[in-house]
Amino acid sequence: MWAVLPIAIGAVVIVCLHLAAVHAASSQMSRSRKIIRTTAAVVTLATIMMLAYAFGIASPAQPGPFVISWTASILLLGSLVVLCVLDVAGAARMAAQHTGELRQEMLELREQIAKEIAERAEQRARTAAAETPPLRLTGTDDEPPKA
Repeated sequence: MWAVLPIAIGAVVIVCLHLAAVHAASSQMSRSRKIIRTTAAVVTLATIMMLAYAFGIASPAQPGPFVISWTASILLLGSLVVLCVLDVAGAARMAAQHTGELRQEMLELREQIAKEIAERAEQRARTAAAETPPLRLTGTDDEPPKA
């Protein structure tokens, strides 16, 4: 029991700090992600306490509390895995959404760049045509050709 409780207390403090950080970053985080992470933190706290009880206090000499504590621990760990899978699925969905938005933005930028390049080429062609003097390969018609 004395080896388990300090570790459990340290883990509880760390999870509470994580929970406070999640709530502090709520403006930067989507609502669904915040709910999943808050729920995962609460389930983690319950899991830590249940595992501390199962490792430190429950004894095989008392089969009822021993089986219940380990069954509850396994169920809580399973629910944590489900919450983690939901968090990963949400992150993948958000990443796909952001990728689509970035792809659309890149297409728009490419179109703007192509349009700008075409406009500049057209402008250069007009300026070059206006500034280029006409070519004279020979003298004027009034002058006799030089020998």
